[in-house]
Amino acid sequence: MAAICEGCRFYSPAAAAGPCPDCGKPLKFTLLPPLGVDPEPLVLPELDADRPPRRWELDAAGPGRPWLYDVVTDLRFLAVVGVAAFVLLLGAMWVVIARGSGDPDFTPKPGRRV
Repeated sequence: MAAICEGCRFYSPAAAAGPCPDCGKPLKFTLLPPLGVDPEPLVLPELDADRPPRRWELDAAGPGRPWLYDVVTDLRFLAVVGVAAFVLLLGAMWVVIARGSGDPDFTPKPGRRV
């Protein structure tokens, strides 16, 4: 990993541990080279052709999709529908309870606790 000296701006693209060779201050790790210095090329690992395909690489309608993916997506849909139904039920209960209290327009009146 690259290192740079904050005092004299010495840059070392190799993994350098210890003090700066110019000023003696400790070198600090850096991800970016200073201006005017070409960065090292990024080397990506080769893809292994024998590995199984990942979930995002599979076709959405393909037969290779795992069964657990179908179960989770179905449960997610059911959970959203269940939460929506629960919220609607709570709203309906609030309306029924408020109307049963004898106040038809639900407005606060002077001297009445809200």
